Amino acid sequence: MVFVRRAISAEVSEEIAAGLETTIEYRLHVCRRRAGLPDEVLAKRRVDCSVRYDTLMRQYTLTRRLDGELVESQVTGDAAAMRDFLTNVRDVPLVEAGLLVPGREHYLKAKSNLGLMWRFYLIPWPRDTGWARVPIDVPTEKTGATEP
Repeated sequence: MVFVRRAISAEVSEEIAAGLETTIEYRLHVCRRRAGLPDEVLAKRRVDCSVRYDTLMRQYTLTRRLDGELVESQVTGDAAAMRDFLTNVRDVPLVEAGLLVPGREHYLKAKSNLGLMWRFYLIPWPRDTGWARVPIDVPTEKTGATEP
């Protein structure tokens, strides 16, 4: 699960309430650590979570895209559900299990792009987070169900 704290500022909330489409982009990289060499990137994914508020119906239209392909769409009137949808990414297929080698160090690098903010009302400035790194546990070949 990937999540962003404080992604929805007062300014972003105003944009959403005005009916402007707002998108948070997540970039996810699954990597394998290599000693003495640059780490190997096994997979790169981009997840876009978007919201558009219908001011007449008072409903949020939420869409999630994985690498440009629509994977989820829903409509809700609940502001808390909208915030959860934008700031939490769950159950995203990242990499085939066969690419993860037991006994090797793997990790997920995640970064999010929160859109643009304007410096001095003239200069567009990207609002993005730094890269976060989370280890991935790879189970061994034998599981509890297959052991004698």
